[in-house]
Amino acid sequence: MDSLGWAFFKQGKLSEAEKYLTDAARRSHSSAAIQEHLGDLYSKQQQKEKAVTAFRKAKSLAVDKVTVARIGAKLDALGK
Repeated sequence: MDSLGWAFFKQGKLSEAEKYLTDAARRSHSSAAIQEHLGDLYSKQQQKEKAVTAFRKAKSLAVDKVTVARIGAKLDALGK
């Protein structure tokens, strides 16, 4: 689900991406990657609060410093 949603995101098909990414997030509550993809989607859709929520969850689930730093930078860019 996540990969298909991310492919739609990369193609600019945001409503299709949202369907698959939200479904992936419902199915997997412990994936930092899925939450980060959701955050990227919401950020692109100008849904700042949803993006912040997804990025915060992704950051809390991340296990390596590189991912934590990358997500932290996305939060900083949103002013959070």
